[in-house]
Amino acid sequence: MNPEGWELYDRNVLSVTRQLHYSDRHGNSLDMVLFLNGLPIITAELKNPLSGQTVEIA
Repeated sequence: MNPEGWELYDRNVLSVTRQLHYSDRHGNSLDMVLFLNGLPIITAELKNPLSGQTVEIA
């Protein structure tokens, strides 16, 4: 890659948010959201209410 491409690549910001509430009306939330440059790219639910299985992040 050219130097300009590497510079642009290095400017990317990856962030993770836990327990993102997206609805005040219902109190709904996502367990985890990954953002790239402020745009949500991946969402994850880390539990299964039917089996009682949960994953805890420390």
